[in-house]
Amino acid sequence: MREHVESSTPMLDYIKMGTRHRTRVTLAATGLSYATFGPNTIANDTITVLNRKAMDDTVGSFGDNPLLADSLDWNIKPMQGRKFLEGGPDFTLLRELRKCPPELYRGFVPIHEPTDGPQDPVTQAIARTNPSRPLFNLPAWIGELKDLPGLFKIAGDTLLRKGANAFLSYQFGWRPLISDMNKALNFSSQFRSRAEEWRRLHSSGGLKRRINLGIQTVQSDPQNVVIHSSNGLVVAKKRSITTSKTWATLRWRPDEGNLPPTTKADSERYARALLGAGVSGFTQAAWQLMPWSWMIDWFGNIGDYLQATDNTIGASSGVVNVMTTTITNTEFTVLQDQTDSWILGGDGSCTLKTITRAQGSGPTITATLPNLSARQLSILGALGIQRVPRSLLR
Repeated sequence: MREHVESSTPMLDYIKMGTRHRTRVTLAATGLSYATFGPNTIANDTITVLNRKAMDDTVGSFGDNPLLADSLDWNIKPMQGRKFLEGGPDFTLLRELRKCPPELYRGFVPIHEPTDGPQDPVTQAIARTNPSRPLFNLPAWIGELKDLPGLFKIAGDTLLRKGANAFLSYQFGWRPLISDMNKALNFSSQFRSRAEEWRRLHSSGGLKRRINLGIQTVQSDPQNVVIHSSNGLVVAKKRSITTSKTWATLRWRPDEGNLPPTTKADSERYARALLGAGVSGFTQAAWQLMPWSWMIDWFGNIGDYLQATDNTIGASSGVVNVMTTTITNTEFTVLQDQTDSWILGGDGSCTLKTITRAQGSGPTITATLPNLSARQLSILGALGIQRVPRSLLR
């Protein structure tokens, strides 16, 4: 395999974030597209497809630094074939492909399909790793008990309306209730896990956490594309799928003067954190019990922000490193019924992989307009059915 290093790459156009930029190019496939007409050569093209890697990073600096790395790798089945068109001794047309990749692959630049990542990954990471986060928010649970009698009643004068009410009753009544009961039943095991977190929090290295923030997958619609046309016609079906995974790492340390719990008052403070019985816990409970707060959190992160700023225990997070790996696989499958019969091969696939690392600190309140999930759309649909005039449902 031939390999060389370039000073730059045309694969992506981005802002360099580090002090060092490196690019590596390797050979993926190369071949000849050749044609003659009588004694004259009318096509003689060497088609070369390259794999590319690029990285921007920081050197000579310890600590948390940004990173951007891209790679594009090809897997190609070269085209082969030969065809004669007789037209007399001086008018014979010869077309030939010698282990040649399709010409489209030479300049093809894949792109990542947009995915809905976390609204604010820094705030979400702080909220989900906060040593003060409640295991079980007792004030919110008590507030929800008033709705318990209504869970046993499925109202509605039509089957469709009853179904909508039953679905909403499960989503906002039984589902959180069952989740809270499960947390209560497993309180002892979760307490042991949280006690281990607190022990690490007060160790010399602090509490280092790694938290997954979600995986999103988007698939584009298939389409037919011409991948070779200068010397024979080759048509393929193009399919692409993009998967993005985000996670974060951060380190928590106790606030100055915050020692491991040794007194009854300290133990009570830690117990309040577990049960959400502190000031921050009551604030979070009030938000959860507020009408339509669940829908506001679809488009904002107030719930995460309240949990991230909970400081019942007395601990602070350092720099949050947010890592994202995005992979787009693109496949080209030759359509034989639309391709010249004398050409064999031409199938190919490429993988574009992008790895980023960015830093942030401190929670913030954000708002976005996300693509709603199937569950969220189902809830909106059920709410809509409740408000449709009865006469239209009969």
